[in-house]
Amino acid sequence: MENKKCVICESDFIGTKASKICSKECRRVLSSKIASKNYKKRKEEKQCLYCPSVFIGTKNQKLCENCCSTRRPKLQKVVKKIKCHQCNDVYSEIEKFKTNGDEVILGPTCPKCKEENKNKLIERMRSDDNPSIITYGRCIPIKRMTPEEFSIFQSERMTGNNNPMKNSETAAKVSVTIRENYASGKIKKITGNEHWLWKGNRDKNQVIRALLYPVWTKPILIRDGFKCVMCGEKKRRLEVHHLTRSFNDVVLQYLNGRKMCDLTYKEFKFVSNAVIEEHKNIDGITCCVDCHKDIDPHRH
Repeated sequence: MENKKCVICESDFIGTKASKICSKECRRVLSSKIASKNYKKRKEEKQCLYCPSVFIGTKNQKLCENCCSTRRPKLQKVVKKIKCHQCNDVYSEIEKFKTNGDEVILGPTCPKCKEENKNKLIERMRSDDNPSIITYGRCIPIKRMTPEEFSIFQSERMTGNNNPMKNSETAAKVSVTIRENYASGKIKKITGNEHWLWKGNRDKNQVIRALLYPVWTKPILIRDGFKCVMCGEKKRRLEVHHLTRSFNDVVLQYLNGRKMCDLTYKEFKFVSNAVIEEHKNIDGITCCVDCHKDIDPHRH
């Protein structure tokens, strides 16, 4: 520390070797003087953009004081030409305010140059100079298949051992994915009468079929010798086919437009007894599952 003299107020103070001012107020005065000095150095003689007057201003200043004071100077509109920055040809015109600048404005590329650039780019991408072709080589063009060819391709792909579901690992992954989608709600589980294979309430139908077995089904099986009358097979699952009226037709006759699940216990008991009594007048034949599907289109 040493005795020094302030360059602004010329008062004595104790400071370091590099210090030149004594207080913050003197620092503000010094900084404003330096700024004004630098500002004056940056000023130069310029011509106003909107009027022919000459003024002294900074590098970025384009308007004189008169034009700056008016928010929107009254200027005359003129038609200026736009030239392409690539070929320097004039290709369009635009209406703008009259200024002291050139009457020709440098604009974007003209439509002709755009088309030429596009064609050059296409030729380059198709040629061997394409960077992707140099790196990876040319791709073999794939012929697009028609819908008929695609269906044949898919059927051949999914038949026999080509079917990916024949692989146990793939089948396990698909089953896990489907279960997760059902659990998360991505796949909505459709049940009841909204399902596409809905045939009514099957629980009470099965009860009626169980009651019908010793009365109507079993005697027909014994009569036919427990074998299919169509193919003579004995080892397959055997069923009894209604010849005159189907089981659903008989049940719907006594429901009168109602659903089986809406019946009370007494109403269901009445319907089941009526269906069993009606089957005494209906004949049937024994057949296996495959033959039953062939002769009955409603059997799934």
